[in-house]
Amino acid sequence: MPATLSFLHTSPIHIPTFDALIKDQAPDIPVTHLVGEDFLSEARDKGISPELTKRIHNKIIAAIDDGANVVLCTCSSIGGSAESANSLTPVPVIRVDRPMAEKAVSIGAKIIVLAQASMAGATALCTDLPRPALSNPSLGVATAVAAFRQQ
Repeated sequence: MPATLSFLHTSPIHIPTFDALIKDQAPDIPVTHLVGEDFLSEARDKGISPELTKRIHNKIIAAIDDGANVVLCTCSSIGGSAESANSLTPVPVIRVDRPMAEKAVSIGAKIIVLAQASMAGATALCTDLPRPALSNPSLGVATAVAAFRQQ
């Protein structure tokens, strides 16, 4: 089997979006899609447990065993668990929101993240970046308003 870029989704609804993105950016790269619909619902209902993280890791390892040489997790909520698989595998496991967060902190001194509650996991990754971020949507709006008024 040829080497692939594997997308890990929590819903099949995301497949067309990422197919379009890969077609636009790198149509020569073969892709596969992994879907763990229960991952997101469990994370929402019970939080990210060690058992859920292990199942996410197993899905990633299965993709690697099937030829993936990069795995991109497209869900912020389980992104931390997916990314933690890097300690278990020789291939990169990337969470889709990390590059966005890294780019954001590289271009400005003051970063405010406004996001849906479902993106709270994206903000958690910002704790290891050199700029602060906020995850609560109403707190984020209030902070953005305050920052705007101080300009």
